Amino acid sequence: MKTAVEHNYFDDLMSDSAWIRFKTKTKMFFGGYEMKEIRGNHQMKKYESQEILSSSSDEIESNVNASKTLAPDFERFPNREEACIPKDTIIEGSISTKANLLIDGFVRGNVVSENNITITGKVEGNIQAKSIHVNKGTIDGHLNCIGGVQVSEMSIINGNIDSQSLEFNGEIKGDMKISKTVTLKSGAFVDGNIITKSINMQEGAVLRGNVEMPIEN
Repeated sequence: MKTAVEHNYFDDLMSDSAWIRFKTKTKMFFGGYEMKEIRGNHQMKKYESQEILSSSSDEIESNVNASKTLAPDFERFPNREEACIPKDTIIEGSISTKANLLIDGFVRGNVVSENNITITGKVEGNIQAKSIHVNKGTIDGHLNCIGGVQVSEMSIINGNIDSQSLEFNGEIKGDMKISKTVTLKSGAFVDGNIITKSINMQEGAVLRGNVEMPIEN
């Protein structure tokens, strides 16, 4: 039979936003077992379970009480407004969420969010969101959002971008269809065509393609 702590923990894991950000060396005590998290550089590696032997009832009770105070010590555990795929985590399959999403790991599949997506890892699939920020990430797929797209330096995109505005400082092989303004910063490298209302290019930006600026009626 699960303890109250166990019920609360597993109920949280089954919630709609069951994404967890773990902290270093967190210990939790469930049903006479010590669950110790082994981590390095914010990367969850494995769990080790070790039975607690020769423990008095007072010690076990204090351990359970300690777990109640440690559990909220996770970064907003779990947060229904933010979801996180941590580094060294691989997701095979598509993702759909209403939350803001941070992808620091690897996703092989399409990603859809009704809010904002930040990519610092790698995605092999199409991405659709309210806004997209690629920060030193790699994307093999198309980006589509109703708001703006920001791509920082050292980011690589193999696919098209369709958005309202674009601030670009990475590398892309694909076409851009931007309804308002495109800003190509000094580190930008674009191998593709651009359709936009207006474009700003800083010195040092490279564009291998055509720019089309439709005439408004």
